[in-house]
Amino acid sequence: METLEKNKIKERIAKITSLFLLLLIMIALGVSFYYNYTLQNQVNERDILIEKLTQRDSILNKIIDFHYDSISKSTSWEYRIREGKVLKYNELANELDKSNNDYNQISITHNQIIAEKNQNINDYKYLSNSFNLLNKDYNELLKKYSLLIAKYNENISDQNKLVGNYNLISDSLSSFKSIVRLIQSNYNIDYNINRKGNIKEISIKANKLDSALVLLPYFRDRLKLDKEKKVWIINTGKK
Repeated sequence: METLEKNKIKERIAKITSLFLLLLIMIALGVSFYYNYTLQNQVNERDILIEKLTQRDSILNKIIDFHYDSISKSTSWEYRIREGKVLKYNELANELDKSNNDYNQISITHNQIIAEKNQNINDYKYLSNSFNLLNKDYNELLKKYSLLIAKYNENISDQNKLVGNYNLISDSLSSFKSIVRLIQSNYNIDYNINRKGNIKEISIKANKLDSALVLLPYFRDRLKLDKEKKVWIINTGKK
């Protein structure tokens, strides 16, 4: 009887132990599963973090110059500080963009100045060529003016000569007119001019002179000049 009870107790203890071991195993499996799950999540989070850090470092490597010292196993990098504050990439980028915009504006202004300068040079060349042409025309006009002045002076000289000749001719003509008037008054000579187209016919009528000339061959030896009276006297032989 006691042996049976002992066996039952052993069986109970064996069942309890088995249940306890099974429970421990289940707890261990649960803990292991939870640990593995947690570890996997941590590994995933680490991988994501590593990927982010790697991506960030890659971006930083593109933005910032890193310097690695293989001896001291240290890494250093350069950055800009203004008024005790580290300038961020966006600030630097904005300043760079502003500098680029300023440079582009300056470049545009410079190109405009160059274009205006080239236009001024072209205008100067055009004005210079125009001035040279005008100067050439002026020199030619000056030469023509000098020739005209010389021709004018020559004409004035010729005119003065003509005026002198005209005065001489006028004086001679006046003298001849006076002689003709004297001849007409003293010797009763008259003349007549007839024009027939381009032909002029001049006739002289001097009855008194003609009569004297007719008698001259006959009385030439008898003619005597009275110097006091200034007349010719015909000696007829009568006292």
